[in-house]
Amino acid sequence: MPKETLRKRRSLTAAQKKEICLKKISTPSLKQKDLAKEYNVSEGMVSDILKEKDRWVAIDNDSYQANLKREKKFSFLSLKKHLLSG
Repeated sequence: MPKETLRKRRSLTAAQKKEICLKKISTPSLKQKDLAKEYNVSEGMVSDILKEKDRWVAIDNDSYQANLKREKKFSFLSLKKHLLSG
């Protein structure tokens, strides 16, 4: 009986996503499957990253945002409330 392997959710930083995009741009023959193995993520995740490559390539590697694994999003209503109360 084959041993089942559990997949853990894996997050990449914005800088790593940029790196994936730049590798794919510089080597178009590179397969998404190979990138997925290299970064230990699913092929679907690589595909999603490459769909938004313009966004990731624009990230500055020295910025605070480059080391984040998730974007912090503000609720517009929350922001508006704070701006109006101040």
